[in-house]
This record gives sequence, structure tokens and C-alpha cells, in this order.
Amino acid sequence: MVLALTGAAAAAPAAPVPAAATPAPAAPAASSATATPAAPKAEAPAAPLRAFDFARHTDARFSEDLRDGIQTLSAAQTRPQLQAARMDLAELYLAHLMLPEGRSVLNAVSKGDLDAAGKARWGALSAGFTLMGGKALAPDAAGSPLTPANKGWPDYDFWAAMQAIRAQDAKGIKTDLPGAFARLSAYPRVYGRTCLPLFLAAAIDIQDWTLAKHIAMRFDAYPELKAKPVYKYLLGQAALGVNRPEQAHQALSEAAAGTGPYAMRAMLALVDLGQQDHSVTPAQARKMLEAGLAHWSGGEIELGALRRLAVVDRELGDWPGLLKVLGRILRDFPKSPDAAPAKRQAESLIAGYYPFAISDKVPLAQLLATHHAITPYFRFDDVFETQAEALADHLLALGATGMAAQEYRRIAETLGVVKDLGLWKVALERLARLRLKEAGALAQGGQMKAAAQALAGIDGMTPAQKDKLGTLKAQIYAALGDQAKVLDLSVADPGPAYLRLVAEAHFDRKDWQGADAAYRKLWAAHAKDFGGVDAIRLLIAAFKAGDGATADKVAAAFPKLGNSPEWTRLAAGLVKAPASIDPLKLSAADARLNNAQGLIQGLGAAAADLGGAAKK
Repeated sequence: MVLALTGAAAAAPAAPVPAAATPAPAAPAASSATATPAAPKAEAPAAPLRAFDFARHTDARFSEDLRDGIQTLSAAQTRPQLQAARMDLAELYLAHLMLPEGRSVLNAVSKGDLDAAGKARWGALSAGFTLMGGKALAPDAAGSPLTPANKGWPDYDFWAAMQAIRAQDAKGIKTDLPGAFARLSAYPRVYGRTCLPLFLAAAIDIQDWTLAKHIAMRFDAYPELKAKPVYKYLLGQAALGVNRPEQAHQALSEAAAGTGPYAMRAMLALVDLGQQDHSVTPAQARKMLEAGLAHWSGGEIELGALRRLAVVDRELGDWPGLLKVLGRILRDFPKSPDAAPAKRQAESLIAGYYPFAISDKVPLAQLLATHHAITPYFRFDDVFETQAEALADHLLALGATGMAAQEYRRIAETLGVVKDLGLWKVALERLARLRLKEAGALAQGGQMKAAAQALAGIDGMTPAQKDKLGTLKAQIYAALGDQAKVLDLSVADPGPAYLRLVAEAHFDRKDWQGADAAYRKLWAAHAKDFGGVDAIRLLIAAFKAGDGATADKVAAAFPKLGNSPEWTRLAAGLVKAPASIDPLKLSAADARLNNAQGLIQGLGAAAADLGGAAKK
């Protein structure tokens, strides 16, 4: 609670983010241009540190002091005068918490031109900008004024307390916070507005209730600060610290009604309090957290809200909601300690949720909504993309060819980026499989030209994938009416679909001998896939090619497989044609054959009874 509260204070807009102790203002500084040089090897000043005097800086004098500082800087004649004028101006900016401007001026100081006292002053000013900017000083920070030798410096306690707050050092806070609070009254009002929330939060953290009470009373001198959520939030935290939950709830509720980071922190505290005393249900907690996240993003506040929301969604069994929360943690806080466990949880949940949902346990519309919502978070996760492919397969099986093709394409494009960036190893075979699936889905949906484009430039295919490519091309060319291109293709290990497409191409071109041979090859190699329509076409091709033996074989084989009177009459009429016929009888036979071809479309149902579903 203590450290969490300190961390919360750190993000406040009106006040710098809490974090650690601060070096600080002091009595009037000796100008580096006039100070007596220290001994050659002595870096620390021999006399007590007098880095700066914030007490002489007031809001009313700021414009006049700034004008004078700029004029002095412009009039500097020597390098020591120039460095002294720069540090005077940097001090003015630090006194009014104009941090970017002051840091810029201070960085322009040439430390090589400074004597020991000047270097000590530069170190104190630099520490001030660092601490008031929300960061702690490094333990080995060069020129830090927070050394034991400088404890006599009037501003030592203030900046030491700021360092302890920034570093979340409870021991240092206990030691230096009382003196820092006492010194605060000598600083410009902007320091009161900035540091009072930090000091009160720190006093609550160390449970120094007497000091916390005195600091809270000082807010009366800052009515604009007291009216902000930070004051009520900290009072609520204090009430929690002394076990007064009703007072805490009232103060936190008032703070949560406002805006800004402390209002958000108050809402989070109310969620915690409500779950502890069971006054807030998980569903109510989720509503509160989602409402807060809709108006706040970034920093420890958002991460804290997401942590709580993940717990609530898990309690409610809301797996889609939990996936969104885990995805947001991974996207917004990839380097946080929460990221690794969030990734593990998310991958485990994805691996379980998709198979469950695809097995018709979740309405398709809900599954798709969840998938589209979490795709931006997990699109570069291998577990997710594997399940996304399974979802695309499911869509294709349902006949949603366009949606399936779009998802196959998205996965392939994403994995292409993964491969290019070297995020993980992606096999070319996998990319080829996705491209072939995309083209297949497009072809199944009748989008032949788009399917042909999808097949362009596929690399790294296995032999089986090359055969699949040839079959798809044959299907596309056949649908586009380009039988010549179908016949130009070759497949190493042709399946029934490819052989049928080749046979149909011969048939449509009235190449009866080619059709006869191709259908016989299909029948011989894949008898179980040789259906009624195939048989009818083979019978016609054989008759046209003068292959009476094949015609007899087809006629003999297929009536045994079904009871279609149409098939029986057609087969008998064709097979009984005499071997030698005159032109008049030949024209009659052709008429019967043409009639048979016209019946092919209408015999689809009958063909299903004659040895299997009609397959094109």
C-alpha cells in the first residue's frame, strides 16, 4: 500500500511523480565568477554548500527577475561571467519549476570554466531538475549535493526527502520528511502546490499520522489544490491507514467524481475497498474499471486498472474480455513485469478457447467479434495465428468463402512480416499452404480471377503443394473456359479432382479419344471417386470414339449400382447401336447421343444413386 501510494502520487499532473528524495534550494549562492578557487585537487567546496536561494524568488518578481537575468547573460564579458549568468538564470527557472527551460540553460554551462564552488552549485541545480522532474538521483551521481559533508546546507533535508520519495526509500523519508516540510514554507508557492501531495502521500506511506495531519492542514493555504481530487484521495488513503473504511469510502467517492490521475486512483481504491468488504460485485467492478479506462491511458494507473480488470474477468468467466485485457497489457506495457505472465495466460486461453468455440459451443457471430477484437493485440503471436487458421478453415467449411480467404490472406501477410523481421522462424511451406488455401477459398466462391492472382509467385512449396497448385490452376482455367490451359498443366501425383478436370477439358473440346482415355484413367486410379456423371460422360466419349468395349463395360458396371430407369434406357440405347450403319442410321445415333448429352445435367440426382455423388 505504501509504495503503491507513492507510485500513484508520481503520476499526478499538478505535482511531479513521486519517486525519491530531492536536492534543493539553499541560501544565496556564491557566484562562480567571484568565489575563491579551491585547492587544485579538491572537488568539494571547503565552505558549507550555498547552492541557491529560493526564498528570494516570488511570483510577483518573476517577470522582472527573468528580464534582469537575460540582460545579465547578454552583457557577460568573460567566460566565468557567462557561466555564472547561466546558472543564475537556471536557478530562477528551477525556483519556478520551469524545468525544460532551466535544464536547457544549465546544460549550456561549461563546467570546465567553474571553480569548486561553481561546480558544487551546478551539481545542486542539476540534482534539483532531476528530482523535480520525477526521477531519483543515481547513487553515484557526480556532483550530488546529498553528501554527509553538506548536511549543514539549509535545503539539505528538502532535497534529501525528495530523493527518498523518488527512490521509495521509507527510511530516508522518515529521517528527512519533517525537515523538508518545515523548509517548504520558504519556497515559492509552486513548490507547495507540487510537493504537498507528495509529502502527504509519503507521510501516509510511513504511517506518521501526526506529520500527515500537519501536512493536510497546510492544504488550507492552497484552496485551489484542496479543491482537486488529490486532497480527498489522500484523505481517503489516510482513513484506510487508520482503519476507518466509511470515511475512506466517502473521501474516495468524492475524489473519484473528479477528473485526472487522482480521480482515477480514487476509483481504483474504491474497487479494491468494495471487493474487500463485498460491497461491489465483480460485474460492478468491471463496469467501474471499464468506465475509468475509457478516459485514461498510460502509466501505472492504466496498468493497475488492467490488472484488476483481468482478475474480475477471470472471476466472471469472461474469456473474450480477459483476452482483450491481456492483449492490452502486452501492447501498452510490453516491458512491464506483467507482460510475461500475461503472454502465457493469453496463449493458454487462445489455445483452449478457439477449439471450444469452433466446435459450435459459441455462436459464430460472437466468435468472430472476439476474433476481430483481439487480432490487433495478438496478430504477431504464433499460437494465435495457428488458431486463426483453424477459424478460417471452419469458415470455409461453413461456405463463408470470402471471409475465409480474407483471413488466410491476413495470416500469410502477418507471417511474412514475422519472417522478414526475424521474430520467429516461419517455414516457406506454411506460407505456401496459406496462399493455396486463400486461392482455394476464392475459387470455391467463384472468384476465379482473384484466385488466379493469389496463386502468383508462391515459393517454397512441397511436392504435394505443387500438385495442389496444379489442381487449383486446372479448376480456375476450366471455370474460365480455357480448356487448352488445363491440358497444358502437369501434376506429378494427380488426384481425382485433377484427373476429372483434364477429362472434362477433353470432353468439352469434343476430343472423344482424349476424353475416353482420361475418364478411363480416372476410373482405374480412383474407382471410389468415379461417380455417375463421370460414367455418363465416359459412355458418351467411348461411343463417340468407337470404343465399344469401354461402353459395354460402363453399361454393365453402373446399372448394378443403382435403380435409375433413365440410366438404363440411356445405356441400352447407346450400346445397342450396330457396328456398321449407314449415314441415315448414323445421324439417328448422333441424335440419340446429343439427347444423351442433354440429359447429363438432369441426371445429377440419378448419378448420385449410381455409384456416388456427382463430382465435377
